[in-house]
Amino acid sequence: MNTLPPREREICINGMTVPVMEYADWTSLSARPLVSVAMVTYNHEDYIEASLESVLRQERSFPIEIIVGEDCSTDDTKHIVFAYQRKHPDLIRIVTSECNVGMRRNGMRTYESAGGKYLAFCEGDDCWHDPHKLRIQIDFLEKNTDYGLVCCNARSRRVATGAVDEKAIPVRSHLCDCDDPYLRLLTGSMII
Repeated sequence: MNTLPPREREICINGMTVPVMEYADWTSLSARPLVSVAMVTYNHEDYIEASLESVLRQERSFPIEIIVGEDCSTDDTKHIVFAYQRKHPDLIRIVTSECNVGMRRNGMRTYESAGGKYLAFCEGDDCWHDPHKLRIQIDFLEKNTDYGLVCCNARSRRVATGAVDEKAIPVRSHLCDCDDPYLRLLTGSMII
């Protein structure tokens, strides 16, 4: 499946040791990516290619890395992400282990592996439909250094029916009637 030897380490998450095997062509990757795209995946064989392609299609003038946290999928996801890593060794790193560690631990070890100034999220069953998404968000953050986070709404498509929800992230204004974004996040009025 992979010819690169992994870098192995362990990280501690909430007092529990979590194994990390990282596969990458360290000679091809950017030494200083501006953005790390964290992509956590498990059994996403039907979606992972579209997810990876949506990140690879991003129009940008800055270096990125894509860190795929593959949690020992039982379908073909692992083979697909390793094939993409071989096709794009200058962009893709894979974080995995010999056993499934679960969604939260897989996410944490993926985020902990990020080396970029900024961290962007694109789950293994999600797609970015705007090829300018990263550029727009990074331009904003670089020009507005007093901001620490940007987000946007999302569309969701139900696989079974094909129905599309244009505003998949609800705004529950009845939980907080103020304009302060931090209070809106804390109260659950707005979620990311």
